[in-house]
Amino acid sequence: MLALEVILALYKLVVGQWTYRLAVFNLNVQVVTTIVFVVIIIDPNLLNSAFTTTITDLLDFPSGWGKWLIGSSLFLVVVFAILEVFQGFRRASIKYNTK
Repeated sequence: MLALEVILALYKLVVGQWTYRLAVFNLNVQVVTTIVFVVIIIDPNLLNSAFTTTITDLLDFPSGWGKWLIGSSLFLVVVFAILEVFQGFRRASIKYNTK
């Protein structure tokens, strides 16, 4: 995932402007990143239940904070990925003056 981001940044540096090809690559990077994040965040074995119980007790969080946090995180990641893809295609459609 990090390699895709590095390749994207280097390609943007070399090309110097957004192209349709770069926007499609950005779309692929965002899809892969979002899928990986979703798989990681919904995995019930990611956090030890004793850890979440201890943190909840120490920080005095309400009992349903975990579901709210997971849901909010998933929503925000998907929304920002969609916005990034939209901006990439919008930038690719801008015609630069090459005088």
